[in-house]
Amino acid sequence: MDFDAELESLAIRLSDDPEAKALIEGHADDSGARGYNNTLSLERAEAIKRRLVQQYAVNPDQIELIGFGEDLPSKMHQKSSPKIGVRLFWSNNYGITQVSAPCATPWR
Repeated sequence: MDFDAELESLAIRLSDDPEAKALIEGHADDSGARGYNNTLSLERAEAIKRRLVQQYAVNPDQIELIGFGEDLPSKMHQKSSPKIGVRLFWSNNYGITQVSAPCATPWR
């Protein structure tokens, strides 16, 4: 399933369960200045939240954001691994689901 389909699926789950929450993690690599990467990672997370709220009418109170800048990906990925731009975590009483999108995804 591609990222757009995953995002739509997440939006449906959140809309169907008002108690469910999503955590959107923004990430960046270390190719720029630390301050820029921190801002970039949070902007990536905000872009996904904005899309969920505007395109799918998800309640913004169900969505939390965090920007990791360059800190987390540099510890998680080998140089040959694809760069991750954003991760979505959705949770309800049944557990947690994770969806990732590469940096090349055209939102930012």
